[in-house]
Amino acid sequence: MAESTKTLQEQLLVRALSSSYITNAVLARNTPSLLTNPTYQVLGNILVRYYATDTKPISEASIKLGIDRYFKDENRRRSHKHEDPLTQQEELDITQTIDDVIETKPDSSDEIEESLDKYVKKTLASAAILEEAQRDSDDLSKRVEEKLDDINSLDINGSADTVVDVYRDVRKKAETYINDLGQAKIPSGLKTFDYVMSGGLQKGQIAMIGGKSGFGKTVFLSNLSYYYSMVSGHNVLQVSLEELMADSYMRFDRMHYRVTPSDMLNGDGKIDPNFIKNVLAKPHKPDKGTLLFKRYTPNTLTIDGLRQCIDASERQKGLKLDVVVLDYADLMRTSKKSDNEAVQGEELFQNLSKLAQEENVILITGTQLNRSAGSQEVMTLESIEGSYRKINTTAFAGTLNGTKEERDGGFMRIYLDKIRNRFVSDDYMLFKFDKGTMLLTDETDAEKVEHMSLINQDASNMKAQRRAEYAKGNGNDTSNSEMQDKANEIMSSLMGGNKED
Repeated sequence: MAESTKTLQEQLLVRALSSSYITNAVLARNTPSLLTNPTYQVLGNILVRYYATDTKPISEASIKLGIDRYFKDENRRRSHKHEDPLTQQEELDITQTIDDVIETKPDSSDEIEESLDKYVKKTLASAAILEEAQRDSDDLSKRVEEKLDDINSLDINGSADTVVDVYRDVRKKAETYINDLGQAKIPSGLKTFDYVMSGGLQKGQIAMIGGKSGFGKTVFLSNLSYYYSMVSGHNVLQVSLEELMADSYMRFDRMHYRVTPSDMLNGDGKIDPNFIKNVLAKPHKPDKGTLLFKRYTPNTLTIDGLRQCIDASERQKGLKLDVVVLDYADLMRTSKKSDNEAVQGEELFQNLSKLAQEENVILITGTQLNRSAGSQEVMTLESIEGSYRKINTTAFAGTLNGTKEERDGGFMRIYLDKIRNRFVSDDYMLFKFDKGTMLLTDETDAEKVEHMSLINQDASNMKAQRRAEYAKGNGNDTSNSEMQDKANEIMSSLMGGNKED
């Protein structure tokens, strides 16, 4: 750490002087651990006592009263231990040190703020782990995880206390525009996906793909991992909670080397040595990104475990991750069990969103649709497993759709449930899908015509079926009319029906 511990402790006190939030949420947690300088501890305890009952910034008069109280209490303590009282010089030194802190200006440089954030969280985390380890061992890991989650959520530099005057703080607003718009977007390299996201997702954002079991969630997520790393050149970590490692490796190799299972396996279903020799052994192109892979068993990975996995991956490989693909969130273990699936599902995705922001990565995951999705003409995330409120945290959310004819023809269709700051009127993304290599690609004009013809045919068949059902007396005028309109809905959305975010 470039800054000394003394400097960081001083800057923490400077922020706490005028902030009840910093004092109560940070300093009061463990003043002795955060402030190892004895005189700094005196001021820290004065602030903790004051802000425990008052939210107005502490005055110098209140600080002086607190110092006088400390002198009396310390001399009383020394008297009980038969020690000499504080000397006049000791009292002057304490008073002067506290005055120096009061006169110090807060350093808002990026270096200091980043170092202070790390210092406080590391110090509190170490103290929390030791504290819990000294207690009984029941639920030790759970207790530690909850405390660390709480510590990681702290706003060390006090931005929770600040507001921006939208029409007067022009400089701050301009900086936000420059930092947050355009430049922060990371293209995946899959043009259709990047187009609907106005150039790509931003770090700190979450994307979610929903689908029925076996409908292609893992295929889509793996394709995004491949495109972000091998096409767009970014550093990607894919975390699997379901598939075996060999199955995942095989999928990545099929996409990357444009091979099919018959190119990789011999007659008895084992890997062909010639594939390893002639394909895998070839040098990797150095100009591409990195695709890392980690597997966990279902219901073992927690939010804190995922954070540790991200940090360990960056440390071991000496790189900064840009994208984390989680296959998929519903299979994580939640630390706080709830009988309310909606509350638990929403909380899980809120924690994932917080993690993405803290680790400064794009986080892409999947979610399962419940059984009611099978009866829908157009599957949407209204049939999400657990809670529809999961969608609130996402910048992008889509649902895998498509008929058997589309899938057999090598096409994939994704309904656009949500796009933050939406500018496209389309309701679907359309892709070509190679079932042999498992690679998604942007459709050519000819492929779009073929794909649309399949959708048109399905819509026509749907109308004919509804008319036949009505003719047999299996519905009334109202329900039949509604059902016939379902086919039109698909075509209308594909042709650019307007939709709000």
